Amino acid sequence: MTGDRFARHALIPGWDQKRLAYATVVLAGAGALGNTVAQTLALAGLGRLVVCDPDTVAVSNLSRCPLFRAADVGRPKARVLAEALADLAPGTDVDAREAPHVSGSGWPNCATPTWW
Repeated sequence: MTGDRFARHALIPGWDQKRLAYATVVLAGAGALGNTVAQTLALAGLGRLVVCDPDTVAVSNLSRCPLFRAADVGRPKARVLAEALADLAPGTDVDAREAPHVSGSGWPNCATPTWW
């Protein structure tokens, strides 16, 4: 493969690819919306993505989650998403956290300052 993967981004006035490459995003949920957001951010050149989701892939997810496959049913969503993104966008570091993310003690498990 030759060329710059993000060359077209340079055509956007004010676009700062380096800023995106050094950015970290925490994504709460790897389901339907999380799949699409993660895919878009990774393909755009995000540097680091932390995916938090305690759930596993269900058959019903397959019609809404483009990065999940039938073989993934029963596996942790965060881990499956991280594996799919590693293949799709190898420049994005994906940290899969199989921890609750919304309220209570789950958020500290996901948003620990050790990875900032």
